[in-house]
Amino acid sequence: MGAVGDRLLVQSSDYQDSPQPDTLGLWRPGTHQVWVLGRAASANYAVIGAVTLPGSAAGLVAWIPASCGLFRWTCIKITNIADMSSLTVRSPTRHGFALGGAFTPNGRALAAFPVTGTGGRHSGPAAGLTVINTRTGAVRVVARARYPIGAATLWAAPVPGKDQFLAGGPSKAYAVDPGHANHPPAARQAQPRPQLLHRRIHTTPVKRISVRTVSNHRSAQHTHC
Repeated sequence: MGAVGDRLLVQSSDYQDSPQPDTLGLWRPGTHQVWVLGRAASANYAVIGAVTLPGSAAGLVAWIPASCGLFRWTCIKITNIADMSSLTVRSPTRHGFALGGAFTPNGRALAAFPVTGTGGRHSGPAAGLTVINTRTGAVRVVARARYPIGAATLWAAPVPGKDQFLAGGPSKAYAVDPGHANHPPAARQAQPRPQLLHRRIHTTPVKRISVRTVSNHRSAQHTHC
């Protein structure tokens, strides 16, 4: 499932044909020690992302607890494995979060995808992009970043050597700078251009995208597992 710090992510069951709550934990190789993070939404959809903090054996895990729903995930929990404290972040939309996400390499920000609409007769479901402050739980929406979603899972990945990440879906991708307190996040849309002869993909960034803050400290809850 992945590694964070000096531990491996483990769960109590394998893939489930009928998703149901599952226990998520951390195991330190070479020992019999397992730290229980809690009950996750299911064995199929539990972990959003994990990161080992620079110069540390500790790190952060973003996951979907069962208390946030089995099929509509209204929140994400961010757990610091150093002291097992957790921060619960609510979705800025009533439809909850979609699957997918990633931490920046320094662990200060998490990319996540709130569902903006469930679709209808003439349109499919869609999601937006948010940048979550992992210390305060503040959620900032990346304006005009929109993704059609269906069976495909949205994705995000850190950029090696930079405190940035890429976030994409079936038809769009963005390079995102999460910013800081006095500099809001910004994103550049990348348009893939497949080259038929060489099978390479070139991306061309276009204009920057501004963001707006949609929640404050009250939108997040600190707990201890």
